[in-house]
Amino acid sequence: MLDHAPGPPPTALPWADALLSDFPYIPHAQGNAILERLEFLLNAQASGARVVGIRLTGPTNTGKTSSVLELLRRHPPARGPTGLMCPVLLIRLQERATLVSVYRAILKALGSPAWNQGLDKNVRGMALDLMQHCGVRMVIVDEPHHLTAARSEGARVGLAQMGKVLIDEGMLVVFCGVHSIDDLLSSEELARRYPVHLATSPYRLNKPQDLKELRHFFDLVGQQWKDLEPVPLGSDDNWFVPLAATSAGAIGTAMPVLQLAVVHARSTGAKTLELKHVVLMWEQYMQQSRESHLRHLETPSGRLKNPFRSYETALEILGQLSSVKK
Repeated sequence: MLDHAPGPPPTALPWADALLSDFPYIPHAQGNAILERLEFLLNAQASGARVVGIRLTGPTNTGKTSSVLELLRRHPPARGPTGLMCPVLLIRLQERATLVSVYRAILKALGSPAWNQGLDKNVRGMALDLMQHCGVRMVIVDEPHHLTAARSEGARVGLAQMGKVLIDEGMLVVFCGVHSIDDLLSSEELARRYPVHLATSPYRLNKPQDLKELRHFFDLVGQQWKDLEPVPLGSDDNWFVPLAATSAGAIGTAMPVLQLAVVHARSTGAKTLELKHVVLMWEQYMQQSRESHLRHLETPSGRLKNPFRSYETALEILGQLSSVKK
């Protein structure tokens, strides 16, 4: 028996509306497979199957977060007879997160006005009460390494214990992030509780089927801008070669520079996206990007090649990437 009363039911989840409008899902083979498996597990849980933990791992920009956001889009918060129901709850951890802050993030995500109140020792119980009240069936913890990286073993054990508690309460738990999740769940007991392992990876540029998937993906991207004419980003080699060279097969890597270029094209009154818009936005993209996933573009001087400025440069980079065995 908990020593406190559950908080009032939530009335709105504005964070969900913002996330789902800002991050449209572009179908691709790996993402579709992950969604199919997560949907299967949700349906099985509703039918009384044993609740399990799930590891969703992969390098940066390979589609993990976009896949779980699409799952949230398919199972959005909705009004029920007892208030707002939230079958899928996404918790995005920030850097320097603590275990208490994770439980408070759950309270905040579910709309509790008391999310930053109460004693730390009561926060876990408050969060569990509200999750049960809101009908949470799956909890997705995005980037759990923000809590465990460079922290004590106690933080690592605490996060794993939180997953155990949620599973024991009948909720599916998904730890979504980089491969350090496997270290987090390395104990024999936790490995038993997280038997499902889903993974994303860059599409291989030396595999015809993967190249086909990449072309299809970028063609879909080129059709998503409603106020601009469709652009065959995958079918036209003048577009696809520099996009593939930039992404190195990681579908999310080239998206920021495309988004910057689209904004620039709109600001000039253009009716269609052109390569010149991407070239002009490249330097801004470089200033904003601090991720190591662009190291394949580095020159000996430390600068990054711009695959959109020269087709020959892009073709050379793509050839080098395609020759790497994976």
